[in-house]
Amino acid sequence: MTKWNQLLAMLDQTLEFANRKSSTVKKIKQGYDAQTNEHVIWLEYRVRVANDLPVKPSQPQQREMAYLRQVASDVAAARSSRQK
Repeated sequence: MTKWNQLLAMLDQTLEFANRKSSTVKKIKQGYDAQTNEHVIWLEYRVRVANDLPVKPSQPQQREMAYLRQVASDVAAARSSRQK
């Protein structure tokens, strides 16, 4: 069993989707946060669930996602201006 399969098994066990059909994990990107002196790795964990219908996000969820996107954009802009 590879390390990635072990990570996937641990995520499956930890997040406990009862009717999970399949799941995947992959590394999206990796970087270094000079402010905190830490390596940062962004992972994506996807789960396919049996008999799951798509859920349309509610209005508050859409606002929260827009806010999170804006914060991420601001952080990225601040980091890039700091590196120049």
